[in-house]
Amino acid sequence: MRVSEVARAWVVLLALTCTGAADAAPGQPADPLSLRIRQGFVDSIYGQLHYLTAQPGASLARKRWQAPLVMFHQSPLSAREFGPLIAEMGRDRVVVALDTPGQGLSDGPDHVVTIADYAAAMDFALGQLGFGRARPVDVFANHTGVWIAGEIAIRNPALIRKLVFNGVYVVPEEVWRANIARLTLQNSAGEFFETIGPALARSHQYYLERGMSDADWGRMVVSSLNPLQRREFAHVAAFSYAADAPTRLPMISQPVTLLLIDDGIAERTRAARPLFRHVAAAMEHLEWKEGLFYTHTSELGAALRAALDH
Repeated sequence: MRVSEVARAWVVLLALTCTGAADAAPGQPADPLSLRIRQGFVDSIYGQLHYLTAQPGASLARKRWQAPLVMFHQSPLSAREFGPLIAEMGRDRVVVALDTPGQGLSDGPDHVVTIADYAAAMDFALGQLGFGRARPVDVFANHTGVWIAGEIAIRNPALIRKLVFNGVYVVPEEVWRANIARLTLQNSAGEFFETIGPALARSHQYYLERGMSDADWGRMVVSSLNPLQRREFAHVAAFSYAADAPTRLPMISQPVTLLLIDDGIAERTRAARPLFRHVAAAMEHLEWKEGLFYTHTSELGAALRAALDH
C-alpha cells in the first residue's frame, strides 16, 4: 500500500473516532465505554484540553461519594488508555481522565516543551474544572503521567490528597539520552504516516498478547494518532525529566502508593522508592501486564480503592 493510501485510511479512522461513529458500526455493538463515560473540553494555556469523565449514578447518595480521581496517561497515548477503568472508578466518585496537551484530542504546543510546562497546563485546566483547595483530588498516573502528576503535586500541594504511581522511570543520563535518540520526530503528516506502520504492527501484537481485544486496541491507538508529527513530543519531555527526577520526587509531600506490574520497568519503580518522602504502600501485581486497564479492570479498581479510600 502506498503512503498516500495509508494516510487516507488513517485519516478516515481518525475522523470516525472524533465524531464517535467508529463506536457503532453497522452490525456491531456500541462501544460499552460510551454508555457510561462522557467527554468534554476545558480551557488551558495551550488551547483546550480534552477529557473523559464518569460519575456515580443517582442511586448513590452524594454524601457517599469518594474524593474525585484524576487520571494521567502515558505517552504517546491518550486518556482512552484507561478504558473501562474510568467507568469502574466512576461508580463511587467523579473521575476525570485528561489527554495530555498535544496528545489525544487536546490542543498542545507546536514544539517540544518540558514536563513542568505540561504540569502547568493541566494544573490550570483542573482549576477550570473546579478542583483545588476546597475540592482536592486523588491521582492515578501511568508512566509519563507520573512525572506530570508529580510536578502538579509539588507546585499545587493543596490540590492533591493522595497519589498512585505506576511506572517510575528514573534512569542514568546515558539511558535517557539514548531513549530520546531512538525517537523519530517527523517533519510532516506524510512523513509520520510513512513511519508509523511498523510501530502499529508491533503495538497490535504486543497488546493482543497481553489479553487486550482487537477492538479496544484499535480505539486506543487511533486516538493516539491525532497529534500526527507531534506525537512524540511528550515522550521527549518524559525521558528528559529523568535528569530532574532524583531532586524533584523528594519534594512531593503527599502520600504515594507505588504500583508494580509487568510493564518492563517494575524494577525501576521499586528502585525509586527511597526518593519519595512518604510511600504509603507498594502494591506488586507482576501478573498484570500493560493493557491491565481493560484486562484487570475490577481487580485494579479494588486495589486503587484500597490505596485511596482509607
